[in-house]
Amino acid sequence: MRVLARWSLLLLLPLAGCVHSTGVEPRRFFMDKAMKNEVERRELFEATLRVLDENPEYVDQLFRLLLGHRSSLNRFLAINASGLDDPQYAALMAHHLVRNPEPLTEVMVQVLEAAKDEPEAQRAVLTAIRAQKEEVAAQLLSDPETLSAVMGALAKRGSEDSAIARQLRSLVDELTPGHGGSGQEQGDKDSKPKQE
Repeated sequence: MRVLARWSLLLLLPLAGCVHSTGVEPRRFFMDKAMKNEVERRELFEATLRVLDENPEYVDQLFRLLLGHRSSLNRFLAINASGLDDPQYAALMAHHLVRNPEPLTEVMVQVLEAAKDEPEAQRAVLTAIRAQKEEVAAQLLSDPETLSAVMGALAKRGSEDSAIARQLRSLVDELTPGHGGSGQEQGDKDSKPKQE
């Protein structure tokens, strides 16, 4: 799979036992030489991945080490994020996130925060909400506290911006069965002087 191939290209793995010298730097020297050759590099990664498949606890240690290498970590996360357009891979990521509620909350908060100044990201978030509108509605209705908070935020924005207020009134009118005319039109009618 394309995504799994990307993962393997980002693993910086120690060659413990491959050379007799001790310490990180001597081993780094031999690894660097081996990785200059694309075929040898691919074989090295494949062999290492097979060992990791058989020893999952090694992956835990690798991940902890990766957190200390910001350049590699950023590269890994960037390619990881770009691979999430694959529905199967995205579903796999979601599978793990929903089993970790606190990290899930933090990720969603950080995504919304980071998207504030990124129009394309905002559109992507809104597209996801529209695609899952029934589920979003069900989730909001299942939690009155959250529903109240969202509606309160909408009302606050409407009180601060007349254009948003008109937009909200129009939306309410549109969604209200049998309602005649928009809120703005009704306001215009009410403002007209009565004829004697």
